[in-house]
Amino acid sequence: MTADRIEKDIRIAAPVEQVWAVVTERRHMEEWFTHGARLRELDLRPGGRLVLDQEAMNATTIARIVTLDPPHVFSYRWAMAYPGSEPTEENSTLVEFRLTADGDATLLQVTESGFANLVIPAEQEACAGPEAHSQGWPIYLEEIRKRTEEFALK
Repeated sequence: MTADRIEKDIRIAAPVEQVWAVVTERRHMEEWFTHGARLRELDLRPGGRLVLDQEAMNATTIARIVTLDPPHVFSYRWAMAYPGSEPTEENSTLVEFRLTADGDATLLQVTESGFANLVIPAEQEACAGPEAHSQGWPIYLEEIRKRTEEFALK
């Protein structure tokens, strides 16, 4: 049986509004989120699309924004296991970022859920499976922390 959700968090020495900017603004996402991919499309509204071209894997990942509640909640559904496919309840996971003030800092939590009912093709397991994402989210969170703290110093 596959665990259904991944939960990771990090404390960032910056106000919620600055962390929000790094998590959601294109200029910042292109740095922390893409890791060798190109952010082709970002329509930051519920129902809007987020499209990543992953040239190294010759694949495109499509996401649909689910929730946008600035500066506290940002979520999207993405079909990582099915390159080029529009995300649906059956072929995707839900990624949710929650930002909470913690004194002068921000607690950023990311939760990715929906793995238990997701059938991941064997050739996609290494990049779309729960183990890969469980190892990947701490790297992305550290990138967000680093970029937010650098951004706060400017």
